[in-house]
Amino acid sequence: MIETKSWYRSTTIWGALVALAISLAQIGGIAIDPRAGADLAGAVGDLAVAAGAVAAIVGRIVADARIGSRAPSPRNTGG
Repeated sequence: MIETKSWYRSTTIWGALVALAISLAQIGGIAIDPRAGADLAGAVGDLAVAAGAVAAIVGRIVADARIGSRAPSPRNTGG
């Protein structure tokens, strides 16, 4: 594993959160089919990725700075 990704793009994290939610629901007396929980984990993960994409697009639209390299210009190199 060389590449990194945001926590919300991790299937493992979403699976764990759904498993926790199912456990808490069952403790609270709500019966949930385990297969439905697996489907729910996938759907929640997909929604989180979509929400991240929307946030990135909105962030770019409302941003007040340009995207560009941070390379120094020839005027500012001191030479």
